[in-house]
Amino acid sequence: MIQIRELKFFRQYKKERQQVLDIAEAIFEAGQFCLLKGDSGSGKSTLLRLLGGFAPLEYEGQILTAGRKELRQLTITQRAQAAGMLF
Repeated sequence: MIQIRELKFFRQYKKERQQVLDIAEAIFEAGQFCLLKGDSGSGKSTLLRLLGGFAPLEYEGQILTAGRKELRQLTITQRAQAAGMLF
């Protein structure tokens, strides 16, 4: 399971800090298939990169794994065991 709480992610664009993600709460159960749908630029790929550890883990809020560990505390190997994705 992956649980998201008050997730906010920002990126620097030129001299401006832009908010890319703002998710109040989401839960992805183990073995569940999910579809992310949204307009271009709405943050779908950013969320997947965060969950997979492919984006800088500099976010506000919490991303918790099944063991209730914060994603930032996991090694790359542990992250790979916690979540899988297909593009």
